[in-house]
Amino acid sequence: MIRVLLIFSILALLLSLPQAWASDTPQEARHELMEGVGDAAKPVGKMLKGEQEFDAAVAMESFQTWSHAAGNFGDLFPEGSDSGYDTEAKETIWTDRDGFNAKLETFADAVDAAIEANPQGSRSAEDSDGPGIQGLQGLPRGLPGRRRGLIRGIAPGTMRSIIRWLSSGLLGAVLLFWFLTRPVLLSPGDLPDHEADPANGELVFYAGGCASCHGDGLGGGLEMNSDFGTFRVPNISPDQLTGIGAWTTLEFVNAMMRGVSPGGNHYYPAFPYTSYARMKVEDVIDLKAYVDSLAPVSHSVAAHELHFPWNLRRGIGLWKKRYFQQQAILEITSDDPSFARGRYLVEGPGHCAECHTPRDRFGGLITSQWLAGGPNPDGEGKVPNITPHADGLESWTKADIAYFLESGFLPDFDMVGGSMVEVQENMAHLPDSDRQAIAVYLKTIPAL
Repeated sequence: MIRVLLIFSILALLLSLPQAWASDTPQEARHELMEGVGDAAKPVGKMLKGEQEFDAAVAMESFQTWSHAAGNFGDLFPEGSDSGYDTEAKETIWTDRDGFNAKLETFADAVDAAIEANPQGSRSAEDSDGPGIQGLQGLPRGLPGRRRGLIRGIAPGTMRSIIRWLSSGLLGAVLLFWFLTRPVLLSPGDLPDHEADPANGELVFYAGGCASCHGDGLGGGLEMNSDFGTFRVPNISPDQLTGIGAWTTLEFVNAMMRGVSPGGNHYYPAFPYTSYARMKVEDVIDLKAYVDSLAPVSHSVAAHELHFPWNLRRGIGLWKKRYFQQQAILEITSDDPSFARGRYLVEGPGHCAECHTPRDRFGGLITSQWLAGGPNPDGEGKVPNITPHADGLESWTKADIAYFLESGFLPDFDMVGGSMVEVQENMAHLPDSDRQAIAVYLKTIPAL
C-alpha cells in the first residue's frame, strides 16, 4: 500500500505543471500548485488503502484537477526548462505495477458506477462558476479546481480512460525522467592497469588546489554562499567515517570524473567535477594514493542548505546533460609542444574556468566567454579576464605569466591578492615546465 501512495505522490508532482495561479514568482506558483495537487491526491490514496470510505465526489474532484493539470502541461515548465522535481524513492516502487493498475481499475469501476447511479449530480450547469457535483461544497477551498472554477462533470465511462492515461502515460513520463537523470558511471573495466604513484598524485593535488577549499587537513567545513543557497565543502581526508578513507578507487574516480557519490547520487557542481572530467584516469588514481597517505581528520560536515528546487538533487542529472562534457572546450591547436600540457592543466585539474568564466542562471559555464572573467564567487568584485585581451593578459608575456604563477609578482611588481593567493601558492609547487605550459595556453586562446 505504501508503494501505491509513493506512486500517487510522484504522479501528483509530475502533474503539477499547469499555468500559475496568482503568485509573485514562478517558483511560488509551482510550489502552490504542488500543494494543491498534493491535497487532491491525499484522499485518493486513503481510499486505495481502505483508510477512507469511497466518495465519488471527492474522487472526481481529484481526477478532474489532475486532468486539467495534464491538459496545461508545459505552461510553467516550457521545453528546455528544469522542473527540479525529484524523488529519492528506490526503483522497487515500480515492481508492483500490475497491482497498482488493478487497484486503479477497481477504483475506476467504483467511480463510474457512482456517476451512472447519479448522472444529474455529476454535471454542472453551463453557467455555473463552481463545481456541479453534489457534495463538493464541503471540500477545502484551497483545491486548485475550486479556486479556478474548473470542476465540471465527468460523463459516465470516462473515468477509466482518465485513470488509464494517468497510470500509463504519466507513469511512463516518470520512468523517462528517472532514466534521463540517472547517474552515468565508469565501470571496473574502465580503470586502466595502473600502479598508483603518490608522488605524481601530490603534483595533481597542488594543480587542483584541493586544500584551498577543503582546508589544510582536508577536513572540510568551508561554507560557500551562492544564489542557489549555501554549499558546505565536505571532508575528503582519509578518515574512515567522516572522510573518504573507506572509498574504493573506482568510487573516487566516479566522484572526480562523473560527479557521482559512492551511494549513486549526483554531486552538485560546486564540486568542479565538470573540469576534473577532462583529467587522465591515471592522475586521478595517483591523487587518491596521495590523499590516502595523509593524516585522517575526524570532522562531520553539515549538509548543504539550498533553495527549492535546487535542493532536489536528482535534477542535476538533467543539468549534466546540458553542461557536462569531457572534450576540450576550445577547438584550437598550437605548434608549441607544451600547448597540450597547458590545456590539460587549465581545463582539467586546475579548473581555472570555474572562477574565470561567467555562468548562466542555472550555474553552467558560458563557454563562449571562456576565461573572460566573471563575478567573484566570494561576492565582491570581479574575477579578472585571463585571455590575451586588452582587458586581460594582452600586455603580459609568457614569461610574465609563468613568473607570476611561481612568485606571485605581477609585471608591475605588485603582489597577488585575494583568493588568488592560494592558487598561486599551489602553482608554485608545480615544475617550471608546467607553469610555462599554462602560459602558452593562455596566450594562445582567443582574446575575449
